[in-house]
Amino acid sequence: MPADLNLRWSHRFSTVLSGLLLATLIFLAFGHRVFYGVPAVWAAAVATVLLLIQLLPLDGRFYSFLLERRGALFVLRVLPVHLLYYFYSGVTFCAIWVWHHAGRPTAFRRA
Repeated sequence: MPADLNLRWSHRFSTVLSGLLLATLIFLAFGHRVFYGVPAVWAAAVATVLLLIQLLPLDGRFYSFLLERRGALFVLRVLPVHLLYYFYSGVTFCAIWVWHHAGRPTAFRRA
């Protein structure tokens, strides 16, 4: 995939990790009681923490900018919205990629 739209690989990796984070949280809410012998709540909590540990350094410059400008409480409020941004951007990319490769016309018809 060409590097365009001012996206770095860290942004693309953040998109994948935010999707995994959402899937983990859904599993936490609706998952089974036991996951490979470990209570599902603990397994999902550990996975969530591990994903956040991987996500935060990828956008560390952005979060440190926000921390410097507005403080820690603001960063904590922005973090879920920023992860949501990565998630819906990834979903949109996948939808458009499927649309393009399914042979759909690129122009919309007027009714």
